[in-house]
Amino acid sequence: MRSAMPEVVERLAGQIRGIADPLVASHIRWYLFLRSAEVLHGTEWAAPLTQCYFDQLQMIQSCKHGGTIALYAPSLQWMLDTLLVHGNTDDRQRIISKTVEVFLELKCAKLSAVLFRALDVKDLVNIGIDTLLSHISSYKDPEDRAVALHGFCLAIVDGEVPGATRAAKTALLSEIHGVADLDSMPVQQFMVAVEALLLLCAAHFGPKQIHVILRLTREKLANETTNLVEGPLSNMISKLIQHFPPGPLLTSADLVTLVRMVSSQLRGEIIVNLLRAVPSGNEAYMAVALELCRILEQSQGVGAATDSEFTRLVSKTLISVCPNDPESKLAFLCEARHTLSDAEVLRSTLIYIALRTIDSLALTTRKRRNIAKVFFAFAHVTIPALQSPFTRLRTALTATAIAFKKGLVSNGEGLMHLCVSILPDLEPFTNTTDGTVVPNDAATKDAIIQLISIAAVVPPHAKYGHLYLFESILQWSDKYTWPISSTAKYTIWLAIARVATRLLKNELLYSYPLCGTSHNLSDPTFISAASDAAVGAIKRTLFNVHRLQADSPQHPLLHDICLEGFETVMTFGQPNKSQFAKSAASLFWKVGKESNSGVISKELERAREYAVRSYSEQEVNEVVYLDYKKDLVFEKFGCRMATESASGAVGGAVVVEDEQIDTVKRGYVSIEGKSTKQHLSAGDSSTTKHVDPTTSEPEEAIAADALDYLAEAENGNGGDADVDEIAALEGAAAEDDL
Repeated sequence: MRSAMPEVVERLAGQIRGIADPLVASHIRWYLFLRSAEVLHGTEWAAPLTQCYFDQLQMIQSCKHGGTIALYAPSLQWMLDTLLVHGNTDDRQRIISKTVEVFLELKCAKLSAVLFRALDVKDLVNIGIDTLLSHISSYKDPEDRAVALHGFCLAIVDGEVPGATRAAKTALLSEIHGVADLDSMPVQQFMVAVEALLLLCAAHFGPKQIHVILRLTREKLANETTNLVEGPLSNMISKLIQHFPPGPLLTSADLVTLVRMVSSQLRGEIIVNLLRAVPSGNEAYMAVALELCRILEQSQGVGAATDSEFTRLVSKTLISVCPNDPESKLAFLCEARHTLSDAEVLRSTLIYIALRTIDSLALTTRKRRNIAKVFFAFAHVTIPALQSPFTRLRTALTATAIAFKKGLVSNGEGLMHLCVSILPDLEPFTNTTDGTVVPNDAATKDAIIQLISIAAVVPPHAKYGHLYLFESILQWSDKYTWPISSTAKYTIWLAIARVATRLLKNELLYSYPLCGTSHNLSDPTFISAASDAAVGAIKRTLFNVHRLQADSPQHPLLHDICLEGFETVMTFGQPNKSQFAKSAASLFWKVGKESNSGVISKELERAREYAVRSYSEQEVNEVVYLDYKKDLVFEKFGCRMATESASGAVGGAVVVEDEQIDTVKRGYVSIEGKSTKQHLSAGDSSTTKHVDPTTSEPEEAIAADALDYLAEAENGNGGDADVDEIAALEGAAAEDDL
């Protein structure tokens, strides 16, 4: 349209009258309205377009077949909307009157729906609500009646009837329900009419009327094939949730039944919207929310995807609807555990709800203590149902800490036993979906360090005494299959040393005063156990460092292990007061340096600089530059090796083939192995001694060998070691504070 003038529109509208085919003429008029609205501005073009619209109405009046008239509905709707929204307001009433006259005369349901959607509530009131309802009831075909009713209800949804009281609205709803005659409608037309009624109730009424219609819908669809109504039913529920707050709808059991009728591909979004609207702490929504969670996890595979949006939503819903009363909460947890699948996140959520309940209780009465024990029993029974051993261990550790915090020693010991029983189930490697094997050493290390932190402050066992769990952890760490390139095992051992040392210094940031552990430092057996645990962990680490160095002087793990060992001893120990700590730190330093081709690495140098902040430069240098025969100190700590002298003789060294540490008791290393050949020679086989570790205390054998070596050194046969310094090392007690 090159010339945007009303005269051009009027001339084009007149030319369209000459087109013989009415459907073609209708679409050309439709296009004329479309382009006119884009090009022309103001209301000067409304008059020619209004006349063009009247030509369209006059043309369809000549059509007598209802099916043919329905083809004009899209074009008529566009034209009518354009004139009513953007046209001249002076012609509005004339356009509406002419349209109502023609549409009611033709009795076409689609045209009636077009009329209802184009008009607002005031226009409907001016025409007459009773007149329009009478027109709708005149349709004998249920499909036509449902389409016309749908358009009428949507027109009322978007506006408010002027001056209508609550009673008048209720009467109008009853009249609409009577006109619809839902009982006689086929199921597909029934769904169209019910959707309109639900939207009308959502806009002008409340949940009571909605529940009535939902019940009618459930009864209608009870004996119908759900495949025919899954799509319309899904659309109906989705639109209802959009137009009405979902919270009040959750009290309707009929809604849950209807949701279950929807296919699994369509019901996910519906249930998600319903669950997001669940109010917190209201027991009235508990049953329906739990049922929706069950439907969702069955249809969407919540158990398979533990980190999916659906799983997190279900977990959040379980927390929000859980009742506050302990008895009701326990019943809810048991019901949820029975209803829902074995999804890891869901089971963990139930356990943590129980643990949070215990933690929030003040156990001042016997009744509350019994309640806490019941919830602990629920957690103790549910934890083994978790699939991942790492999740089981972390959850059991949390439960153990809460039990000891609340002073329930028996429950805490039972849960701690559960933690230890889970250790053999920890998997060294995990196979991913793409076939890749991923090591679990980092996750294992973190879980065991958490176990160590709790095991350090638990009450003493009646049979095993203080810190009895450290030995179980050490035994397990020897049997566990660690990756070759992992230093996690050594980190765990050194963590025991760090925790035990902080126990002796009373520097732990947490404790369990209700379990009577606050006075442990006044107990000599506790001090001895902590000291032995720290010394034993350092000895065990040094023993394995020695084995690695014997296999390969520049083993790739040596530097990192020795760096952590040096930092542990220098930070937590007292090398300026304890000869044991001084010698151990020096060994870590020297082996770490030798593993780096005799060069002090940047990491070691930073560790030394950090140590200077706690000690003087001279004290640190005494550790770093301590002059002694390293092999002898290793032997002193129970780390035996073959040391060839320059002449090829075995100079007072102890050889143990295939040695393995099995247990650490009271801080001493117990050596057991496949072969227990032990030689102590000074170049003469007649001096060979055989020590049977099964009949003699290993530590006593080590001490005897060291004394023999010292005697030979004094006679000039023990190499170039400083005899005085070695004697000083021998005199240092193994129980010195680390």
